Amino acid sequence: MVLNAAVQMLREAEELKQKILKFNSGTSMLQDKTLWATQQQLQKVYQKVLVLDLDYALEKKVEQDLWNVGFKQQIEALQAISKDRKSSLRSEAQAMLSWVLQAAVGFYLCLLHQICTTFKLDLPFRRRASLLGAVEGWEASAGVGAVSAGGAAAARYASQHCLVHLGDLARYRHQLRVAHTFYRHALAVSVHSGQPYNQLALVAWRRGRRLAAVYWHVRSLLVRAPFPPAPANLARTLAAAASRDVKEVPALPVLPGLTPAAVQTTGAPDSLDSHTYANELVRTLHYLHTAEQ
Repeated sequence: MVLNAAVQMLREAEELKQKILKFNSGTSMLQDKTLWATQQQLQKVYQKVLVLDLDYALEKKVEQDLWNVGFKQQIEALQAISKDRKSSLRSEAQAMLSWVLQAAVGFYLCLLHQICTTFKLDLPFRRRASLLGAVEGWEASAGVGAVSAGGAAAARYASQHCLVHLGDLARYRHQLRVAHTFYRHALAVSVHSGQPYNQLALVAWRRGRRLAAVYWHVRSLLVRAPFPPAPANLARTLAAAASRDVKEVPALPVLPGLTPAAVQTTGAPDSLDSHTYANELVRTLHYLHTAEQ
């Protein structure tokens, strides 16, 4: 009966999804008022399916459609308008983007709590339900009972998915420290998934920490479930880091009566400072990576 209900819900979700996909990729809710209402309906249906039959939902990649169609498509459309200085909707898009990001954070926090409560998943960093407020339908489902090992694994995957996208939303809001915290929480759920490592690399790059960005991209590859775009991301990061100009140390002035050729260095060479060392190391890694290809 549960499976039949989930199947029926996904049929409804598919109709809503197709309505959204008919819009051009750059269309925002500012240009069509019905778009956000349809997306909200889709979000609610996907949320119900994930809690009702998580295994079936993950099999149908509901969590991916929820993020890509339910949120990301609209966020990217509003971001594009917000960055367009010639657009008459720029200021309105910036305000709407801020609201959408805040709504998305609330949605994923609620979904994370529902999954943890329904499947009795105990995460050390999760706040108590009383701090979030009593919301109808957040209690554990009566029919769930004891959670199987497979169900627990699915719940951990889904909760990690929520944490990663909470980190993404914080990154979109330029809250890099908050994003870093959510990504580290995602790793606390499972260290075997490459996506949180990849996202930590994005935060490190935004902070100007090139070597750390390379490190996290490599980690996203060397796990049980590597992040598929990780090889391309690593190559781009190495290329971008290596192509940046490295400030050269100015030559020492030549003493009167001596020609440059006559000047000889004595003693041990000057040691590199940490910034220069990191730059040179990244450049070397880039050359090695390119040579292997």
